[in-house]
Amino acid sequence: AKAGWAAAAVSYRQQFYSDGVHAMPWAYDSAEVGRTIYRAMQDVKGAVRFLKGRHGLDSTSTGNIILVGFTAGAFAGLEAAYLTEAGQKPGYCGAINDVVLNAVNHPRPDLGPVEGDLNLGGFDASVLGVVSCMGAITEKAWITDGGPALYLYHQTGDPMVACDRQRPYWAINLSIANHYPLMDGSCSIDAHAQGLSFPTGSYAFNSYSGSAHILHDPMAVFLDAVSWGRNL
Repeated sequence: AKAGWAAAAVSYRQQFYSDGVHAMPWAYDSAEVGRTIYRAMQDVKGAVRFLKGRHGLDSTSTGNIILVGFTAGAFAGLEAAYLTEAGQKPGYCGAINDVVLNAVNHPRPDLGPVEGDLNLGGFDASVLGVVSCMGAITEKAWITDGGPALYLYHQTGDPMVACDRQRPYWAINLSIANHYPLMDGSCSIDAHAQGLSFPTGSYAFNSYSGSAHILHDPMAVFLDAVSWGRNL
C-alpha cells in the first residue's frame, strides 16, 4: 500500500474428492483435480469483476489489475487470465461420471461457462497481467499473442510443481501424482512464450537453479515482480 498498490486476497474453492483411502492431496481421478482448478478460476474471475465494480468506492483501476499467485494460487491466476473462450473448456468440466466412494454416488454436474456465475452483468474479468510463482497451467497453448502480460518464477527442479510439463507432486514418491493431470510449469510455458510476440517488458521468466517448492529469496523476487508490474 505504501508503494501505491491496492491489494485484495481472493478466496476460491479448493475441495475435491480423494481416492477413498487417503485424504487430500490424493485425488479420485485427474478430472477431480482439473475440475477444482476450473472452479478456482471461475471464482478468481468473479472476484476481478467484483473489484472492478467497486472502483468508484475504492479509487482503484478497472484496467491496471495484476493477478499474483503462489503455487495453487498461481494455477488459478494463470487459468483466470488465459482460459477465456468457451471452446477452451476441458471436457471433464462438463457433466461426467459420478464419484463412487463406499458404494455412495457423488454426482459431478456441468460446472458451467468459463466465466462462472459470480458478479456478472457489469465489468469483464480481463486483467493486465499475471505473476505466477511456482505455478502451472493446463494448456500452455492458451497463452497467445495479445493476451495479458506474464511474469513467471520457478525453481527448475521443483519437486511438487514441475517447471516442465509434468503431473503435480511428480517427485513425491507416495503415488500422489498418479491421479493428477499433466500441466505446463514455468519452463514449459517459457519454451512456448519464446515463439510469441509479447510487447517489450511484458514477459519475464525469473528462473532459479534449485530443487525446492519455495521462493529462494522472497524479497528479491517480490521487488523484481513489483518493478515488472509497475513498468507495465
